[in-house]
Formats: sequence, structure tokens, C-alpha cells
Amino acid sequence: MGVFAQKTVNDHLVYYDAAYPWRWLDAFGPDVVKFLENGVATPYAAANSLGHMTTTLVNASTIANVAGATGGALLITTAAAEHDGLNLNAVGESFYFASAWPCYFGTKLQISNVTESDLWVGMGMTDSVWHGASIPNSGIYFEKVDAAVGITDFVVRKGGVASAVAGVHTFVAATDVTLEWYFDGVNVYAYVNGTLATTVAVSNTSFPNVEYLTPTLEFKTGSGNARTCQVDWIRAIQIQTV
Repeated sequence: MGVFAQKTVNDHLVYYDAAYPWRWLDAFGPDVVKFLENGVATPYAAANSLGHMTTTLVNASTIANVAGATGGALLITTAAAEHDGLNLNAVGESFYFASAWPCYFGTKLQISNVTESDLWVGMGMTDSVWHGASIPNSGIYFEKVDAAVGITDFVVRKGGVASAVAGVHTFVAATDVTLEWYFDGVNVYAYVNGTLATTVAVSNTSFPNVEYLTPTLEFKTGSGNARTCQVDWIRAIQIQTV
């Protein structure tokens, strides 16, 4: 992380990383909507059920805080049948992209296997299943499907029709990656490990400007073996005024 800095965006206070100006850390003001998960003192409604996220487990998959992880982390461990795993949706669909409201989404995570695993992370409509034909109608997210040898796409989706930029990242097993995007009202800029990977304009017919969205992560095993995904942090911050 670079130098901690602050600025005013639409008359709201934003804290950000000066080395990566799009990387918002927090924001304050009457029109800020945000979701912050750092894996520290995470509220659990029950074992394997996050109190602030709708948690859907498939078979004996688990989620727990990582003991001793610097800065905190969550560990998702799938059960050992294909498509076992976990889906998380932040409670309430509060983020909206029909207006030019600036928004940041980012996560830092790693996965244990780069081929036989599935990952979707970003924002979408609330849905307990994201893989295959069950991906919800609208969203902005990174997508890695099994048998793709770690290759990850950046996707915008509206009305069930997706527009994908292929190959923005290739995962390396057990290696952290930072996946982020920033919406400025005109474009969505997707970043991987602090480097601009692609830009998608709001004029794209698949840009999701008709539904409220929520931060979402789904991780599944793509074979008959247990896999893990360690999540260092997830942040979603929007200022809902222009």
C-alpha cells in the first residue's frame, strides 16, 4: 500500500491509497453507501454464516476467520464434490449505476488451485447460485471458471446478456491478487494488481444500469477435491450524489 491520502468527491470525504488513486479505503458523508470486510471480528450469525452477508453453503463447505493472518482474512474451504463451495451476497441491494455516482469495488484474495475451481467476485443482483446458467441478470464482476487454467475475465451484464473482456488475469496458485474496478459515471475501469486491465463504457449495451446490485463472491470447486479461497479484504464504496 502506498501513502494514505484523502480527498473530497462530490462534497464527501474519501480516504484512498495515494499510489493507486482509484483504490478507495473508506468514505464519509450523508450519501455514502459502503460495504467493508477485512476479516477482523467478522460478525457471524452462526457457524459458517456471516451476519452481514447472505451465506449459502453447498454440502460441508466452510468459512472462518484465519487465525493470525496479518490484517485479518477469511478462509473459504469447499467440500469435495464438484460445485461444492460457498456464495456470499452482502445483505441488501444498495449500489446503483443508472446515475453518474462514483463507485469503487475491490478485493484481495488467493485461491489454492488455478484450474479446477470457479470464482465470481464483484457486484450483482442477490442470488445464491452464480455458476452456469444461474448467473443473475445484472452485474459487474471478475469471473474465473474451472478448466480455464486460471484465466479470468471481466464482465458487465444486463438483462441476462453479458459483455466480457477475456483474459484480464491469470491466477497463480496460493498467490495474492488484487482485483478492482472504479466507476466514474462514464466508464468502468478494471484493475489487476494495480495495473489498468480494461475499460468498459456505460454505452456498452450490457452495462447494468437498471438494477440495484450488491457485493458478491462465489467460490466453488470444479472437481471432486476440496479447494480454498483466502480473502484478505473486500470493499465497495459509492457516493450517491453528483
